[in-house]
Amino acid sequence: MKNHAWKLIIDSWEDILSQSSILHLVLPDDVPAGIRHIVTRAFIAGKASGSGTPIDYSDLYTAPCTDIQKQVINDAASFGQGLAIQALQPITHHPPSLETYNFSIPNFPNPDKFDGTRSQFGNFVTQLQLLFRSNPSAFSLDISKIALAGSYLTGPAFTWFKPHVNQTNGDISFKTYATFIDALRSVFDDPDPYSTAEIELNSICQTGSCSTYYAKISSIFSRLGWSEQKCIIYHFHKGLRENIKDALVGKNKPTSFTEYAALCISLDNQLYARQREKRLDDSQSNPRLE
Repeated sequence: MKNHAWKLIIDSWEDILSQSSILHLVLPDDVPAGIRHIVTRAFIAGKASGSGTPIDYSDLYTAPCTDIQKQVINDAASFGQGLAIQALQPITHHPPSLETYNFSIPNFPNPDKFDGTRSQFGNFVTQLQLLFRSNPSAFSLDISKIALAGSYLTGPAFTWFKPHVNQTNGDISFKTYATFIDALRSVFDDPDPYSTAEIELNSICQTGSCSTYYAKISSIFSRLGWSEQKCIIYHFHKGLRENIKDALVGKNKPTSFTEYAALCISLDNQLYARQREKRLDDSQSNPRLE
């Protein structure tokens, strides 16, 4: 019954937008009070975010939370945020009308929390950029980007960010998203990423699947800026498991790293499948005695 109510909101979303205003969100009459309360709180949180306060979803996603529920909560928050952003625009500007504004945030994963770990800084910034690109209308203002990014800081990173937020009115001292990221980078990004990548390359080896190993070492090559295929293949081969190296003997080895890695991944998958097959044969030929 609850899932039906959430779906009803999605199906009625255009009517909801046309009847609602910055003061309140108009939901269908037959939406249960509990769900109405959650969606309204998401709308209010979105309005606060548009004014510079980070959105806090932590107590809105009640377990178990389905994808439909998350979509409704995100849509309501985005709608409130969009209205608040329009209200902040100078009168000389012409903000998009409700008919043209894209209120629906795609079903996009939230960025991982960032606690200041240097090795995770690049991933955090990239995840933020992807989220902003998923709905450029909702994040058209730098203040919205900064507030959203700040809401995903935790630990030492949030301790650093907190003094930049006015505890009375929520104003943020950073005027642009670029200055915010530059300041965050100066404190928490790796000061010597090339040396760090070299150290990682000298210690990396295949401990799980070959595809996982390929993804990790490719990231290192990218940070090093290497393009010489022979050198890349050499270091990739050096870290492979011995059974993969054995399986490569006698094979026609590609000179392209991408093709070489694809061959290794294929061999690794075949060996893994054969190991599973042998374990299954052993279990069937040696049934457990009751």
